[in-house]
Amino acid sequence: MTDVPRLEDCVFYHSFDLPGHGRIEGTVDNNSWIFSSQTNAHLDSARGGSNASYAVFAFPRSYFSRTRSIVFVSTTDEVYGADLVANLSGN
Repeated sequence: MTDVPRLEDCVFYHSFDLPGHGRIEGTVDNNSWIFSSQTNAHLDSARGGSNASYAVFAFPRSYFSRTRSIVFVSTTDEVYGADLVANLSGN
């Protein structure tokens, strides 16, 4: 049996309304463009943090590919446009 994480321990990329819990704010602004560097685009790795703490995690390429169009591509980088699904639904 897999342990189900506590909601407060979860991080979501997108914002949405969760019945019984209210509005869940995601970590990525639905209207933002996402710059994917060579490390993100080709090694599927990302790093983020605040102050002196940071974490390395898998870049959410499949999520961005499903919800955003690619507006720029070079040999090393990609740029994803605003979240079309969220903008159409008003989230």
